[in-house]
Amino acid sequence: MQSFITCIAIISIFILNGRPCLAEININNTNIVDSDFLGAKSSWRGYVGCNLRYFFDEALQSSQSRSDISFIAKPEFSLSWPSGNYFVLSPYYQSDNRDSERRHFDIRELFFSFVGDAYELSFGIEEIFWGVTESQNLVDVINQSDFVANGKQSDKLGQPMINLSVLQKWGTIDFFLLPYFREKTYPGIDGRLRPEIPINTDLVQFESSSENKHVDYALRYSHYIGEFEFGLSYFNGTSRNPEIRISDYSLTDGSTTAPSLYPYYYLMEQVGLDVQYIMGGWLLKGELIYQQNDNRDYSAWTTGFEYTFTGVFNTEADISILAEWLYDDRLESSPSPFENDIMIGARFSLNDLSSSELTIGFIRDIDRDPTVFSIELSRRISDHWKINIDAYWWMAGQEEAIFYPLRRDDFVSFSLSYYF
Repeated sequence: MQSFITCIAIISIFILNGRPCLAEININNTNIVDSDFLGAKSSWRGYVGCNLRYFFDEALQSSQSRSDISFIAKPEFSLSWPSGNYFVLSPYYQSDNRDSERRHFDIRELFFSFVGDAYELSFGIEEIFWGVTESQNLVDVINQSDFVANGKQSDKLGQPMINLSVLQKWGTIDFFLLPYFREKTYPGIDGRLRPEIPINTDLVQFESSSENKHVDYALRYSHYIGEFEFGLSYFNGTSRNPEIRISDYSLTDGSTTAPSLYPYYYLMEQVGLDVQYIMGGWLLKGELIYQQNDNRDYSAWTTGFEYTFTGVFNTEADISILAEWLYDDRLESSPSPFENDIMIGARFSLNDLSSSELTIGFIRDIDRDPTVFSIELSRRISDHWKINIDAYWWMAGQEEAIFYPLRRDDFVSFSLSYYF
């Protein structure tokens, strides 16, 4: 990874011809100033913030705390040329007062993009998102999850890649070459939202003999016809969701040691389809995958709808009703917590100057008891400041339930961020 970043930095210096790319930096309202490099325009944006998490119950382990505080910074610097070519640099830094695994630095994006009449070629580190559904995104397989950031699968690590997009009237084809694999991040021994036995990433194993140097590749065709949009994707490489295994704790001398959990990354092939269709106030959407690996072949899907009531109570506010079905044909043998579940929720958007939005939802297992209930609130409190309040409850049910290790990890999260 370090050698890849070094290579990109050297290319950056070469392309920029060793000259300063900025005459000045302005982080006021526009964040854009003229640069003295070949007429390029530069832009600074991003955010810095503080996050406080408070857990409603005492932890299962004495090493875990009832609260933690994180400082997070994610700036983004970009250059754009009249030709359409552009450069993006977006680092990410997080520091936590409790969990050492939440103290880390990452390059979310660092890439050049060359734009032609019918193509776009990018190389470097990027964040790519695929998916249309609300509860989970099965087709989203390019970037690895940064699970320690906020405990959400939507937080991603930067992925080294070469990406070619071919743009035609009949659709867009994206080709991806992924020369390096990023391992998933997990909370440490002092962190919350983890199994009772911490996952030891030092014991990581790979199916591929190339380990994290295995070259993955993917392609995606996307298009729209009127109000109908779809994407058909193919991925071949290392799975972003590892199998969690337990180590052999018997020693050669006949004694035993404490067991450890570790991630095992297997190779896979996956075909994915994501679709959505707008019909008046209805938004119908779905994601379907078929995956082949050494364990077994399986299919999974998430499908549902979103219906929006606009201008409710004679105001500018909208209310959207959300419903989805999450299914995995491995059922109880699936490592996914969502093997036959329903999601019901609602989103309240005031459409005011503060972009106030409240989302409430729950996911219920159809066959068993486990339920996840969530509340997410966001609101701008000035031109630069924004507050987010999120709360999650894990109704774990019986001991064999997949959320049982989180039975004391119900929490509320307060974030205050400054955007520039």
